Amino acid sequence: MWLAVQCSRLSCSKFQVVKDGTMTKKCPYCGRRFKVEGNVVKKFPDQLHTRVYVKKMNKKYGRN
Repeated sequence: MWLAVQCSRLSCSKFQVVKDGTMTKKCPYCGRRFKVEGNVVKKFPDQLHTRVYVKKMNKKYGRN
């Protein structure tokens, strides 16, 4: 299972891909470390669908 998560820093808020079971994630864009649990946007069965969703969401909200 793969997760689409969103960075918890309001000025960043980029969407990212994380494998299920991960406790924390360090945002590669702003450097903030945040808990995955409270920032899950959507779950997917495979990485490919998750990556497509994350790319679409970052483009939609202007977070390239």
